[in-house]
Amino acid sequence: MIFMAKKVYDGLSPAAKKAIDENSGELASRKWGAWWDKNNAHGLAAAKHDPRQTVVTLDPATEAAWTKRIDGAVAQWTKSRPGVDKVIAEYKRLVAAVKAGR
Repeated sequence: MIFMAKKVYDGLSPAAKKAIDENSGELASRKWGAWWDKNNAHGLAAAKHDPRQTVVTLDPATEAAWTKRIDGAVAQWTKSRPGVDKVIAEYKRLVAAVKAGR
């Protein structure tokens, strides 16, 4: 992600704002995500073919246990910060939508 203060963005020329607006947002994020997935797949394939590397895939029970621990940590963190529960809920909603192809 690239962040910019609204005050700085507001001070840009119309041409600069147009360039940013046309190359950002959900579509740009999806394109970047697709590139990143391809890049990660290439890296994983290289690691699997390197005899010095060991690639381990979690079994379902281990993955479930890790997820449970992470969910517990997120729940504790959420309790300590007002309003974070809404952010987490929206994040989970968006992830589910992407996984569903929307």
